[in-house]
Amino acid sequence: FTSTRDYLKYAGWHKMLKLSNLASRRFFSSSFVLSKNNSSKNNNSRLHNLLANMPKEEAHLKDVRKMRMEKRTKRFLVQPANIYWQVLGCGSYGGPTSLFLHTDHRKYLFNCGEGTQRLTSQLSLGGALSQLEHVFLTSKTWRHLGGLPGVCLSAKAAGAPDITIHGPPGCMELYQATKRFVRLYEFNVLAHTEDDGVFEDGAVKVEQVKLDRAVNKKCPNLPRNWKEDEQGEWEDYDNTVQAYICHFSPKPGKLDIEKCVDLGVKPGPMLGMLKAGKDVTLDDGRVVRSCDVVGDMAPPSTFLVLDVPDLEYLDSLESSEKLMNLNNLEAVFHFSPHEVVSSPRYKQWLKGVGDNVNHILLNESCKGLGLPDVTAYTHKLRMIRGEFFPALVGAEDSLANTEVEKMVKFDFEEFKTTVMQGVTGMKVNVRPNLSQKIDLSDVVRFDEELANKELMEGIKVTDPQEREEYVRLMKEDIEFAHNFNPDPVKSLTAKLAAIDGLDLPIAEKTSSSSSFPVITFLGTGSSSPSQYRNVSGILVETEPGSFLMMDCGEGTISQLVRMRGRVGAERVLMGLKGVYISHMHADHHLGLINIIQLRERSFISRDREVKKLYIISTSRLSEFLTEYHSKFEPVLTNAELVKCELLVLYNVRDEVTKVEDDTKKHQFLFTEKKRVLADLGLVELFTSRAIHCPHAFCLALKTTAGYKLAYSGDTRPCQNFRDICAWGGGPDLLIHEATMEHFMINDAIIKKHSTFTEAIQEGQTMGAKFTMLTHFSQRYAKMPTLDEIRGKPNVGIAFDNMVVRPDNMKMIPSIYPALARFLWDYLEELSDRAEQYKAQYVEGGALASQLDLEDFKSPMEEKKQLAEMLEKRYEDKHQWFLKTKKRKLLIKQQEEEAGSLKKVGKVEKKL
Repeated sequence: FTSTRDYLKYAGWHKMLKLSNLASRRFFSSSFVLSKNNSSKNNNSRLHNLLANMPKEEAHLKDVRKMRMEKRTKRFLVQPANIYWQVLGCGSYGGPTSLFLHTDHRKYLFNCGEGTQRLTSQLSLGGALSQLEHVFLTSKTWRHLGGLPGVCLSAKAAGAPDITIHGPPGCMELYQATKRFVRLYEFNVLAHTEDDGVFEDGAVKVEQVKLDRAVNKKCPNLPRNWKEDEQGEWEDYDNTVQAYICHFSPKPGKLDIEKCVDLGVKPGPMLGMLKAGKDVTLDDGRVVRSCDVVGDMAPPSTFLVLDVPDLEYLDSLESSEKLMNLNNLEAVFHFSPHEVVSSPRYKQWLKGVGDNVNHILLNESCKGLGLPDVTAYTHKLRMIRGEFFPALVGAEDSLANTEVEKMVKFDFEEFKTTVMQGVTGMKVNVRPNLSQKIDLSDVVRFDEELANKELMEGIKVTDPQEREEYVRLMKEDIEFAHNFNPDPVKSLTAKLAAIDGLDLPIAEKTSSSSSFPVITFLGTGSSSPSQYRNVSGILVETEPGSFLMMDCGEGTISQLVRMRGRVGAERVLMGLKGVYISHMHADHHLGLINIIQLRERSFISRDREVKKLYIISTSRLSEFLTEYHSKFEPVLTNAELVKCELLVLYNVRDEVTKVEDDTKKHQFLFTEKKRVLADLGLVELFTSRAIHCPHAFCLALKTTAGYKLAYSGDTRPCQNFRDICAWGGGPDLLIHEATMEHFMINDAIIKKHSTFTEAIQEGQTMGAKFTMLTHFSQRYAKMPTLDEIRGKPNVGIAFDNMVVRPDNMKMIPSIYPALARFLWDYLEELSDRAEQYKAQYVEGGALASQLDLEDFKSPMEEKKQLAEMLEKRYEDKHQWFLKTKKRKLLIKQQEEEAGSLKKVGKVEKKL
């Protein structure tokens, strides 16, 4: 601000905004929402409109992190009154393994498997992540540390200043490897090693115990195409794992002040003596005993976190003196695989830890993936139009209270002790010392009856008349969805032919060719996962039993198992021919390692040779994968790299004139092209540079049946992508990112994404027969707004767990009316947020137009200027590239001409 007047004027508006915040909120009856046609609201008062739409101040994470650092030093010796363990990821097939330790002041995480970040939203642990200080890893395997990058990002966003990693030697190397694509600005990832000694912070004392494998596994050599240069002999893996003994010291009981007052104890030193366990004598001679006014002391307790990855570790387990005769042991959390836990030697060791010990298994013997909100939402979508949303057969979360108890119980007779299977939400109480140690009240489950009522009966609507109207209109909307017909002429022809007993031409019948490819959306969100949208992942079944995957962000394998169950997921993995990764952002490829590992297991478990898997990606991804392969686990033994850089479609250049011919194209992938395409079941596979981040690509492919599919990945509208889509005819299906609404165009330019309108326009420009919108910002987690999409019959919205085919894509708009009616309150929330955004960042918004401050640049002007600068920078870079290319061609032509003149001179001399 250049003047005091400007500042006071600006501050005055903010003060008015805060005072009127409650009064200016708008509430709408459901009847109003149901009857309105998504039109903009008209407010009579300009001032009311301004105050209602003014943007609210955002939290300053830097200050929050500073505050949390100050609090840590003050509470180091404070004994927490409440402590409990909670199962986050139970370790079921395809699901994460993670265990949370809650105390009053701090949170701790034991193992952090892929998908842990998303599960925190189900248990409402987003706030708890701000207090997450320590992560303890038992082994250097993706199963136990694959979710660490995502959890670090979530903890940073929640305001945590740092995280300390405890684990076997070398586990921090994963953090170093992911620094290329996981940016953690102003967030520190620290390491606690064996040299730092036993960890103790006043709440818990954690002692680490190393377990060694009898023989370390060897690191297999890489296939040749993964090597940038000659590869020497690599060292064997360090397969050391760590167990953790967690000690909780006794906590003195709480002094009951009211009892002290009733007994006549005056404020002063006597209270301290009573709390310290000493009896005191009052002035009148009466003796007040400490045990009468102080609560029971919380006894000491010990818990063990144990991971024995395979039978080769049993010698080290049995010989570990630290793990024998643990005092006050209450529970053991077993991350050990089922085949190890069920082995005779492990059972024998388990008997030796004591009789009154609870054993909780966190491995693939457990059931459930822990996101019943996903199941409930998909169930509602399935009720609207079931052909798009198959039943989630692998979720295993539709349970009654009694079934939860049955599910967690293990074969007691076999182990002759209390053994339970972990399930998401299960608690093990430490303090206060409750009689019920195992608490299942927070176990998450899917309630089908409640889901039905929420959709069909409108139980969120409180007014009886409005609810009655909701029920009537919802039935009409669902009937509309079931009877929707995008091609009435074709349907009428079929009905008339059936009446006349005539047979339709073969071309008009629904055939298997019109049913493939089958597109399954495993993740349709951007940046980070939410309850309703996982990050990018698309499964394409090009022909029966043959699959390709386009991007696979963290948790993709969980989505696949959720949809198809273990048997169905393994069938897909065994039929998976290739995985395409569009670029190096974490939300597009952190699920790849899990896909590779479980795919290989599927073959090996059936005694079959592991078939080759093509990884189609930028060469930059190979740097991360080869580093992981060399230091952690083998993942590339049966994989072949196909570089996106070699699949770019270039114009053919005349060798003489150096002029490019845009009617002829070629790729640098020459010798291997036919083999790769044949193995993938394709006849075309093109890439183009995207306008997003370095080494980002777009993709166009054609199946052997002639179906052309284009996938944008993350990009701004891009001429290069249009070119590969138009080459040989427009795509049958365009899957295009649509991150945000069009009024956020400046954000889209700055972040190099596309808006809804831009994605739809790209499909029209390319001549795509149908356009699917995906990669939505998580602000549209349940559904995007329909203003830019409604009325466009060849455009569809993608949802997680959605399956579409060429013969049913045009039916997608049929679900919009019922979905919009059910989510009327959510759409209102989106509308309000949109108005707040427009007030601050859109030209003509309240802040920009009504706060006329001298020499003050509004947020809208700042954002617009930044967007224009970035666009100009890209255009300048493009022009520089063209000039450089032209200069190189000219130099090359001159060199060739000079070489020709030399040859002529030599010939003349000889003559």
